[in-house]
Amino acid sequence: PASERSNLHIRTNAYVTKVLLEGKKAIGVEFFLKNSFKRKQVRAKKEVILSCGAIGSPKILMLSGIGPKEELKKHKIPLVADLPVGQGLQDHYASGVLFEFDGPYGLSAKQAQSPMSLLQYLTLKTGPLSTSSLDTHAFYATKAQEKRQPGVPDIQLIGLGISGDLKLPSRMGNYREDLFMDMQHRSMEVTDEDLAASFGFSPLVILLHPKSKGNVTLHSSNPLHNPIIHPNYLDHPDDIAAMLEGRRFALSLKDTPSMNKLLKYPNAPYPATFDPESMCPHKHGSPECDLWVIRNFCTTIFHPSSTCRIGRASDPTSVVDSRLRVHGISGLRVIDASIMRNLPSGNTNAPTIMIGEKGADMIKEDWNLK
Repeated sequence: PASERSNLHIRTNAYVTKVLLEGKKAIGVEFFLKNSFKRKQVRAKKEVILSCGAIGSPKILMLSGIGPKEELKKHKIPLVADLPVGQGLQDHYASGVLFEFDGPYGLSAKQAQSPMSLLQYLTLKTGPLSTSSLDTHAFYATKAQEKRQPGVPDIQLIGLGISGDLKLPSRMGNYREDLFMDMQHRSMEVTDEDLAASFGFSPLVILLHPKSKGNVTLHSSNPLHNPIIHPNYLDHPDDIAAMLEGRRFALSLKDTPSMNKLLKYPNAPYPATFDPESMCPHKHGSPECDLWVIRNFCTTIFHPSSTCRIGRASDPTSVVDSRLRVHGISGLRVIDASIMRNLPSGNTNAPTIMIGEKGADMIKEDWNLK
């Protein structure tokens, strides 16, 4: 394995504070170890590579003096290179629908969190935990998208085959737990135990190509402070229109014969005990209510990208060139999801692995390494 290579040294619990620069050349990194605030340095013989993701890489670059001039000036960080670092943040945005079943179809939250299920999986690799519950994926092009780019989807539907515990979404997808608990009490007289034992299916509506752009900025010049992440979701009207159509499409699945016969509430306006529209101040089923739901019951899919975009030096939105080298700085590359120009039509894991593999090949080519 790679960890046993003689030319690789892995340091865990280390926190990088900035890239070390001599003029416009990267010569190493500064860091400190956990539980010790004594700063250390590592010098680079050839170059420095940042692979800290679409949030971490722009933060380190800006702390090093590479970033938007006004942003660095605000934090009294000496400017080395004025580049749009942290700008153009894109992320996959999602809002879900829940169908509650009238029988043991799929996986209940009670099963998923059962000690016996865990034991069965650890010993036999079978049982409820042997599935991810992400059993269904579909890609859908809205009407407006079909006109713009025929055959290119702008909505992804992920079918979550699990129902029940309303505390689960708040833990997994940073939903507000108080909203979920209040909704549970207002929906019907049911207990946490009843919901945890229920079965269902949740189509998660994901916006694949958001036109809304956010940014990552510094909280301060202190490297221990987390950066400020402003995703700016649903800022563009086209994103709102796509999400509303995607939600209506997901809800329409309840009217298909194969789905309708499984539902606990086949004739109800919303096919589950857990109804987000019960809290909406607008008329149930109205466009205003749909908009309220996609704004209030939503989550990131944790696919941030595009904060150190690839492009030509003449491109005012780019940070790295076609060899992933930071514009105007020698000996420094960024190799992670932050270099994407735009989000892919799906999950970012495989494309990010590809970026790493291609970046490794480029490094070997540039240094004549086999």
